Amino acid sequence: MAVGPMGERQTRGDFRSLLKQKKIIFFDGAMGTNLERMGIPPGTPPEMLNFTDPEKVQKIHLSYREAGADVIETNTFGANRIKLARYGLAKEAKALSREGVCIAKEVAGPCLVGASVGPLGAFLAPWGKISAQEALDVFREQIEAASEAGADLIVIETMDYVKEAKIAIQAVREVGNLPVVCQFTFQKEGRTLMGTDAAGLVTTISSLKIDVLGANCSSGPEELLAVVEEMVRVCPLPLIVQPNAGQPILKNGQTCFSLSPQAFALWMEKIAQKGVRIVGGCCGTTSEHIKVLVDRLKHFSPPKRSILSVSRLSSRRRVVQISHNEFSFTIGGKIDVTESRVREALVSQDWDYFRKLVDEQLLWGVSALLIRVKGVGSSLREEEIGKLINTVQEETDVPLILDIKNSSLLEEALREVEGKCLIFCPGENGKIFSLIRKYGVSRAFTFREEEISALNADLFLQVKHLVEKIRKNNILREEVFLHLVISSAFSLLDNKLPWFFKQIKQELGAGIILELNNLVKTSGSSLSEGGFLGEVSRLGVDGIILRECTKDLLAIRREE
Repeated sequence: MAVGPMGERQTRGDFRSLLKQKKIIFFDGAMGTNLERMGIPPGTPPEMLNFTDPEKVQKIHLSYREAGADVIETNTFGANRIKLARYGLAKEAKALSREGVCIAKEVAGPCLVGASVGPLGAFLAPWGKISAQEALDVFREQIEAASEAGADLIVIETMDYVKEAKIAIQAVREVGNLPVVCQFTFQKEGRTLMGTDAAGLVTTISSLKIDVLGANCSSGPEELLAVVEEMVRVCPLPLIVQPNAGQPILKNGQTCFSLSPQAFALWMEKIAQKGVRIVGGCCGTTSEHIKVLVDRLKHFSPPKRSILSVSRLSSRRRVVQISHNEFSFTIGGKIDVTESRVREALVSQDWDYFRKLVDEQLLWGVSALLIRVKGVGSSLREEEIGKLINTVQEETDVPLILDIKNSSLLEEALREVEGKCLIFCPGENGKIFSLIRKYGVSRAFTFREEEISALNADLFLQVKHLVEKIRKNNILREEVFLHLVISSAFSLLDNKLPWFFKQIKQELGAGIILELNNLVKTSGSSLSEGGFLGEVSRLGVDGIILRECTKDLLAIRREE
């Protein structure tokens, strides 16, 4: 429980129960544009009114409560120290966040109170100067204050950079177990300002096991329809949509929005008909917009959605789907610190060398890039592994696969990854399991040829135990892979391997990623590149790691 500014005892509502009980849930509408209509002193952030004029803030909350909203959001969208520093208010971030929650709870009545958390207002590395750790600290400060004040849920909204949203979600998890709603804002072409489309956001964010995902702000409900349709198709989570009231229009020197409450509600009904269960408004919407919306949809039953569960990896701009039924992707494996030249480049921070490695592998048409960091001991600092990840991400938009033995270095790398990646790990490792849950990554267990060559029932039971254990940690079936390392393509002709692969596929449903220490050469060999890829496909391998790419294999890849 939390104590409000008037000394009242306030109990927390249960948003997760509300999700189970109500067919459709109503959030409130805009805060900032309504405060502007009431008059905000020039150069004053809206959050400052939590100190100077809380009655105005409460009046807006109360109007949404009377309009029928189930959830009202606090006046804390920009209550972080980075954004507030522009006004000389950085030190007031915690107090403004805490006060915003208390103000809302005083008048919330039956409504739940969602603490609004917006972007930091500055670019994160590699596109800006804010590090992942600094961003985490800033978000945690704001969210901790909101939690202490008694917020019922955290609403992370108007995000346009998936990495920033991931960090904000991580901050919530570090503070406690509050429900999390996460919303992104989209440009007219259906991508965020940083270039991520709906499928990419769903792939990355839904794996973090939040409660609700969706879209807000943007241009208006009509412009969000295509985004909603894609989210409905691929997102396993309940969806929320809170658009602006259409396009902003300048009238008599004042900013107005194009959609009336009736027109807004009509468009929102179309969105709900797609399968969206949680609706509300953003910029330009008023309590009248929400009242008309509630009246129109309060008896509405959104259609049930059927989601195809498949394995996906993502970067900031690309999604790679892994079928688990056929050979579907190749992985570039040249960024391998066990190789002396690569290790030298990492130690000397020769980032141009890594850019060249990335560009070379992209010419092969790879679907993902492997980054392997082993055998560096204590010579590599965490910030250097972060710089390596960001250097690669600046150069390419393919997803990443990480093979990093040191758990501290692995966590630093995961913190910097912009999308959803896959990690390699041998055997059981409690620390790695916790990182999988924390960062929403897929996992591959590594086995080498010498382990597979002595195939027996015990080995298969060992693999089965590992796969079942990770699934007990709420990791989905399609997120589990086996990473098998063999000496050459000729090992595929071993009669034992087809049996093993068949068991993995049929009994466990795990994906298979194959790594060859030496790519077969066509000259004088009985197994050509075409034959090699055919054998890989026949065995049910999902992906292969390439350390090199011959002209013949490159030609085959380009024909696919």
